[in-house]
Amino acid sequence: MIINGIILFVTLMMVGFVAVWLLFPATRDWFEAPKYRFMENQGEDRR
Repeated sequence: MIINGIILFVTLMMVGFVAVWLLFPATRDWFEAPKYRFMENQGEDRR
């Protein structure tokens, strides 16, 4: 029962993040900033 609750919670959280990402394009840079910072530290191109 607890496992089902955890899975439901994580699923709802991910749906929320995807919905915000799709509905508010301005947040995409903020969401993806850590990835680009890591890539810059590794010496890779930004895109």
